[in-house]
Amino acid sequence: MKRKRLFRYALIIITVGILMAAVVVFVNPWNWGIEKSERFTEAKFNAIQNGEPIASVVGRLGKPLAISKNVGLPGTCDEGQCDMYAFTGRASPWIFSYREAWVFTDHNGRVVHVVMNVEP
Repeated sequence: MKRKRLFRYALIIITVGILMAAVVVFVNPWNWGIEKSERFTEAKFNAIQNGEPIASVVGRLGKPLAISKNVGLPGTCDEGQCDMYAFTGRASPWIFSYREAWVFTDHNGRVVHVVMNVEP
């Protein structure tokens, strides 16, 4: 009788441990393995306004991880009319869920659109 009870408790503990590990790997609640700009926070990112100079955005968030020139964004700017600044992303290969923060600017360096992309 005591062995059955111990076996059940062990089975419950193992099951809970597996479920917790799955949540950490698939949901990534602490954003482990994610690269981001040195001063990036979601609150600072959400405060970005259209028309703001990219220099002030970089001053608040830090150096972007990547800059893509001459990109397009449907509904905002045609192909080749925007530049994209990535402030977070580049997850480790074992990460399944992460966020990417992009700022799109015109060629005058003014923000035209911000995107918080959630993967997957």
